Amino acid sequence: MPPRNRQLAGVRAQGNGAAFEEWLSRYIFAPLVTRGKLLRFDRLNPDTRSVWDSVRRSAVFVPVAKSGADFVLLLPGGRYGVCELKSTADSRFYRDDLPAHQASHLDQAVAAGAAAYLAVQFREGPTATAYLLPWARIPWGVARTAQSVTAADLAPWALRSWIDAGRILD
Repeated sequence: MPPRNRQLAGVRAQGNGAAFEEWLSRYIFAPLVTRGKLLRFDRLNPDTRSVWDSVRRSAVFVPVAKSGADFVLLLPGGRYGVCELKSTADSRFYRDDLPAHQASHLDQAVAAGAAAYLAVQFREGPTATAYLLPWARIPWGVARTAQSVTAADLAPWALRSWIDAGRILD
């Protein structure tokens, strides 16, 4: 079992990711559906099983298989897309923080002619800024030896409201 501070960090990261997912669903994707910019969006959840967590003293669900991107999007004209969400408290988002099977799903979507997006949230203190990036256009740079991006690199894809998302999806 990991040390307690690692467990807490994992729980905090899951909470931040869940909050970002809820915000994106409620305030970005849902208004886009209402306005016809997006026909529907569906959350892809990995297959899970329940296990007993003796620390929490409750049953929890753990993934039993790898899944692809977080959301499948149906765009006007019958075009499909995928969207993966990531949230970070760091000043950089490293491409290596995206598991290989998720990056592969985004690559396969682009190769098949579908849309592929990476939604990244940078959390700094009490504020957070989100970006919706077309996967094939992310301006990855190399910091030392790893590919990464900063919030400044992503300014053209800032996601302040559903209006920004509509512009990016167009």
